[in-house]
Amino acid sequence: HNDAFPGNHPLYAGPLGYNGSKAAMELISQADVILALGTRLNPFSTLPAYGINYFPSQAKLIQVDINEARIGLTKPVTVGIQGDAAMVASGILEKLAPTAGDADRSNREALIKTTKAAWELEL
Repeated sequence: HNDAFPGNHPLYAGPLGYNGSKAAMELISQADVILALGTRLNPFSTLPAYGINYFPSQAKLIQVDINEARIGLTKPVTVGIQGDAAMVASGILEKLAPTAGDADRSNREALIKTTKAAWELEL
């Protein structure tokens, strides 16, 4: 499902993988940390698409899944957490400072906006 994160949110870039969003693939390729909440990271969402080997091999991967057998099944994880994705996300948010993510936020938002716009022009 592509509905875990609201599609109308300005930071939403679309789904990854086969028939996914080239914008999302270009953006995630620049990540140094990936928080994968409740996703199996199956091959359809991690294998190259549109000629882009986009899944960043050097990024630290934190994978959260209710099913421990899915953690690290497709991609090596730095941190694996077995648990309910919503509960884990709430726990992480409780630990973050109110200013978490503020540094360079406007530049990240602009990059997402322009990358999505470029992909929409290709469609």
